[in-house]
Amino acid sequence: MTTDQSDVDHLVAPPGGSVAEGRLPPGERAGAPSAHRSGRLLRADVLVVVVAVVLALLGGFLATRLAPVSYETGAKVLFTPSPDGEASTAGQSADLVSAQVPTWAALAQTPAVLDDAVKTSGLSLSSTEAVDAVDAAALADTSIVEITATGPSAQEAAVLASATATSLVTQVEERSSVGGAPLTTGSVVEQPPLPSSPGSPSLLVNLGVALAVGLAVGLGVVVARRALLARRRTA
Repeated sequence: MTTDQSDVDHLVAPPGGSVAEGRLPPGERAGAPSAHRSGRLLRADVLVVVVAVVLALLGGFLATRLAPVSYETGAKVLFTPSPDGEASTAGQSADLVSAQVPTWAALAQTPAVLDDAVKTSGLSLSSTEAVDAVDAAALADTSIVEITATGPSAQEAAVLASATATSLVTQVEERSSVGGAPLTTGSVVEQPPLPSSPGSPSLLVNLGVALAVGLAVGLGVVVARRALLARRRTA
């Protein structure tokens, strides 16, 4: 007795599908655990990064709130040749002033200037604290020294900057005098304004740094974790 080909197909194929379709479900079931494992690893990686970022941002916020507040302001001092000086020409006097401006900027951060500034201002600062609180720089291509002062309050920062500027003018005029007449005179051309907000700490800056650190740590943990899992599978 002969067997029809349709009967063979009916015997081999599972109910409701062809021969090829009958072989597909086992393959799909074999690949399902791998896909599920990959999805689970991805979710764990994302969770690690999110936790690291959240913790870092929380640390940045707390560091900002707990850090001491500091205000910053500045004054500008202009130095010009003295009309009563003994320089032979106006050009020579201007050259002398221009050459000495960086030296006077450095002088502003010495006890010779700061001790008198602290005494005049009435602030309770030591010489070391005053040196740390004051910065000075010569503005490029000018005869102006910019003095920057910091303090725990806007008022204290402004008072220290103003007193330092006045003391610097006095020191420069005394040290540049010849025969009792100063070759250089100074004047405060910009008084320190009262800062409306603290210069530090900056919440935005700290949160930006915390975000970068959190991402770096989270991604580092993910890479290390993936490498460890890969070694365990090949072991």
